[in-house]
Amino acid sequence: MGIHQENNDLSGIKALVVDDNQFHAEFIREMLEDAKATVVLAFSGEEALAVLEKMHDFSCVIMDTLMPGMDGFATAERIRRMASPELHVLPIIGMLSHKNKDDHEKVFAIGMNGVLTKPISPTKLYEEVNRLHHNTFLAQHGNRESLKGLSAYVLVRDRGVCDAIGQHLEDNGLQVVRYYELKDVLDMANENRRYDFAFVEWDDSAEDGSELARQVTLFAQNTFKHLIAVIKDWSTIESQALGLGIDAYINTSPTRMETLNVLQKVMHDDELKAKQTSEDFKGVRILIADDNVTNAMIMQNAMEAFGATADIAQSGSEAFEKLKNAPEKYYQMAFLDIFMP
Repeated sequence: MGIHQENNDLSGIKALVVDDNQFHAEFIREMLEDAKATVVLAFSGEEALAVLEKMHDFSCVIMDTLMPGMDGFATAERIRRMASPELHVLPIIGMLSHKNKDDHEKVFAIGMNGVLTKPISPTKLYEEVNRLHHNTFLAQHGNRESLKGLSAYVLVRDRGVCDAIGQHLEDNGLQVVRYYELKDVLDMANENRRYDFAFVEWDDSAEDGSELARQVTLFAQNTFKHLIAVIKDWSTIESQALGLGIDAYINTSPTRMETLNVLQKVMHDDELKAKQTSEDFKGVRILIADDNVTNAMIMQNAMEAFGATADIAQSGSEAFEKLKNAPEKYYQMAFLDIFMP
């Protein structure tokens, strides 16, 4: 097959691939070995447990969730209960079939750390393995020091969830403020206080579950550097959430390790962005006029990713006022929705 992907090097990573479908297991192995990883195969949950009893040096487990007999979910639970402490935090990636993607939430609830939906591309595979390996390496080598002095606020209306996430953050060295109502965050925004991370509830069971995140993004954008959604099932809202500028997500009952992982992921992504971001629009100021706030914010995030500064107007009259009151040549470009009311 010889799949080759540039800029993907998994040297030093040892993966256990578990799948009853031998062809698919070999396919995953070949992709990983093309990226210089070491791979061991198991074709059942029982076989995977036997391998892990003898070998404790794996970087991750990549496991099909729908195996006959002991499926991937039951196997993951057994792994977390095994005697070796290394296995309690070993990254486990669940593989879901496309028709079974609704099990996304169950993957994380059962104690797995990542998910891949079949058919699996080399790019997605490498990204997920690299992400979890990076986070686990940092966690296991005492890099919580890098989080000391950073700050976060948590906005979740369920006090139990809010306090639990807040405690995990404090355990990892952050200064934390807990908020249970949106008005408290808006009051704080008027005081010009700024935090490194904002953890904000996204209620996917409500008709407009994005309400809190949208309000925070609109009216308190100056209060955080990174926005993290607290949600049960990220897969249902991923594109919408990314459009609002959300950097990552965490489930509503995370472990301390999962909380640390999401912090490290965001910081790692930040470093990569700093290296990769194009400067084609550096210094360019753009005005975006669109009555659809979500569309305007998607455009704003896209422009700022290329180094531009983008302001939003929600009507033609507001755009006109901004242009009229701005200094000469303040805006170099404007994007206008031609169908605004």
